[in-house]
Amino acid sequence: MKRQVLKTSNLFWLLLLSSFQLAAFPGEVRSYFKDWLVVCQEISNSRNSGICRANASVRDKSAFNYGDGTVFQLTLQRGISTYYTIEFYNVLDGKYPSDRVTFQIDNDPAMTFSAQPNSLNGVKLSAEDTQKLIPAMKAGRWMKIDYVSQSGNEVSYRLSLRGVTASLLFIEQFYINRG
Repeated sequence: MKRQVLKTSNLFWLLLLSSFQLAAFPGEVRSYFKDWLVVCQEISNSRNSGICRANASVRDKSAFNYGDGTVFQLTLQRGISTYYTIEFYNVLDGKYPSDRVTFQIDNDPAMTFSAQPNSLNGVKLSAEDTQKLIPAMKAGRWMKIDYVSQSGNEVSYRLSLRGVTASLLFIEQFYINRG
């Protein structure tokens, strides 16, 4: 009798816990690829847009002692049926990006692009400029980003490109699987 109650009790808890999992709203898929983090929102939930982002960050706790110390973040973003765009922001006063940005990958010639406002402290590149930059990012090891801030300060960051190709392949596969 005691064994039967235990089996029934275990079955009850198993069904209860699995029902919560099944009833939960789909959230997001996250995966790290070397120095890049990919976050994709599930498409099946009407509250989510199905956007995927591959993120690389620069952290400096001495300059920004909040959270993990992220002071600069670059994001490759793509929607279900859209092209990639590159967005980036800086949290430090006096270092908000302005309208021109220069990228240099490894020792290749630098590329300068116009940047469009995206938020108070962030900008984005056009889809066309992003498409020019992505192949070079895939082939490179490091990317240097230079710009003059809205306050007139020269700003320079160096980002690792280890994992960017795998991140973009993951995003492509995410959309194929949810086709």
